[in-house]
Amino acid sequence: NFSLPVVEAFGIPKPILQPSINVRKLLTNRPKISFTPPAILKSFQKETSVSVSGETPNESSDKPRVYWEKPTRPKLKTTLLILAAVLGITKTLAISTSPSSIPLSAGIINSGDTAWMLVATSFVLAMTPGLALFEAGLLRSKNTVSIITQCLSGLSVLSLLWFTVGFSLCFGPTDLGLLSSPLDHLFLKGVGWSTSLPLAPTIPGVLFASFQCMFAAITPLLVTGSFAERFKFKGFLSFAVLWSLICYYPMCHAVWGGGWLAQRGVLDFAGGIVIHAIAGVASIVTAKMLGSRKTESPGKQSESNYPIAAAGAGLLWMGWFGFNAGSSLIAGGLAANTLLVSHLAAAAGSVVWMALDWTTGGKPTLLGILNGALSGLAGV
Repeated sequence: NFSLPVVEAFGIPKPILQPSINVRKLLTNRPKISFTPPAILKSFQKETSVSVSGETPNESSDKPRVYWEKPTRPKLKTTLLILAAVLGITKTLAISTSPSSIPLSAGIINSGDTAWMLVATSFVLAMTPGLALFEAGLLRSKNTVSIITQCLSGLSVLSLLWFTVGFSLCFGPTDLGLLSSPLDHLFLKGVGWSTSLPLAPTIPGVLFASFQCMFAAITPLLVTGSFAERFKFKGFLSFAVLWSLICYYPMCHAVWGGGWLAQRGVLDFAGGIVIHAIAGVASIVTAKMLGSRKTESPGKQSESNYPIAAAGAGLLWMGWFGFNAGSSLIAGGLAANTLLVSHLAAAAGSVVWMALDWTTGGKPTLLGILNGALSGLAGV
């Protein structure tokens, strides 16, 4: 007969209190488990209330006795199915990353460069919510949720578009210098996680694609400032997708993907042409097409939340370090120098705009300081 302490000590499954029963009958009909109860009983006979003599205990004894239920076991078919699924997934991953399906590495992957580019990619990602907060702080309060929704939904939609065909259109083999085929790297086909690409020989190919994805996502969102409060959500999504396909992807391929501008010696280190120039032109054209507002008096100041705008500008300032310094694609002196000049440009732009406000309006303004900093970051 097993006492409850023995049951707890040796993990006998699910002890249930029952009246006294025959121990020999219990041991003879016991379920198959991972240990032999008689051996345990003999080892602890002197220390526990265990009887192995086979004598029938006193039936009148009111001391409870314990037996164990048969433990449940996973079915063999279920185990085999799980094992087969794991092996199938492993084989699929092995085939997808085999040398026959991925281009040969353009160089040796450097752990330091990879670590820096992971950080830089995260910094550029933070620029999108920073842009949303900056614009929301400068709009009327009833439209703050609208502009934040546009920025964050645009980030998601444009990221999926980049993953599907965007990377292939921009960085695939060039076709007449305009665009590459959308099928060359469809769904990032041939872009390995353990191999690099010729454009970034010291970091994994998927990391380079992710870094460029942040650029492709935020560029159309920069144009939202020209039509804030003026577009419906459906119109915004249509504009973001079509503008990416018609404007951004061809320009990215022409300059960064070895297209017709790159073949003529055009250089763009961190998006001055590919991002800021075309986004600026698109903003001017969009504002011109929409025309001036008819519900507001000229020069009337709209309701604003400057603390939110300042928080967004701070995120943009920090994210620009990854934007510019990350464009070096390596961790070294070039990235360090780029970070320094980016910060100095923001500081200089902020001070100049503050001085202009001070001399023309009699006092510096927060909006002028923020605009000056962002102008310096874009200009550098």
